[in-house]
Amino acid sequence: MRRTGWLIGLVLTLAAPVAAQQTPLQARYANVANRLITAALKDSAVWNKLATLTGGFGYRISGSDSLERALDWILAAMKREGLDKVREEPVMVPHWVRGNESAELVSSRRMKLPRLGLGNSVGTPSEGITTEVLSDGGVFQPIGFGFSGSDSARALLRQIVGLLKPVGADSLLVGGGGADIGPIMQKTAAGEPGVPGISHLVDGSRDFWFHHTDADTMDKLDPRLPRE
Repeated sequence: MRRTGWLIGLVLTLAAPVAAQQTPLQARYANVANRLITAALKDSAVWNKLATLTGGFGYRISGSDSLERALDWILAAMKREGLDKVREEPVMVPHWVRGNESAELVSSRRMKLPRLGLGNSVGTPSEGITTEVLSDGGVFQPIGFGFSGSDSARALLRQIVGLLKPVGADSLLVGGGGADIGPIMQKTAAGEPGVPGISHLVDGSRDFWFHHTDADTMDKLDPRLPRE
């Protein structure tokens, strides 16, 4: 495997040049930092490189072909732009390859199940594993919706959500969306409205009480169920 030890990108989030009340280190590098900020804001060169890296090569998991191709592109681009001492160095890295995955409910009825093995998951024996399955329905009970949009749309949605009160899913909260689209649905720091959207809200309050711990047994969610 190959890795480059060179810095290949710099994301600058500063909105203005380095200001007053500097520490000694800041004072020493203020001019350099301001030059980098000015250059980064001058055009879209850095953004275009980032777009090519993420959109052109996709995921770049440790040891993957897409990472190797991305590194080749980075090295070639750095050399084209005249950077000094561009080099690659051999490095041993963890390498996990996704194999064939399957999961099937075998009783009380047979049904193929969606599945996704997380990176670095340990493979099962060739004959597979048979075990009991517990639904998370009791943990992730629907409670309503998160909404970001106009007041008129919210008023209409509240009427619709009210129809779900018999199943306890009549909450209507501001925002929502989870970790992926939630940030773009929220108001900006300047008070501007976020992107209009609606998301499903569930009761996950008890999920991390038990899941992924030694106490992750079925009887914790329902005492009528067996521990094993």
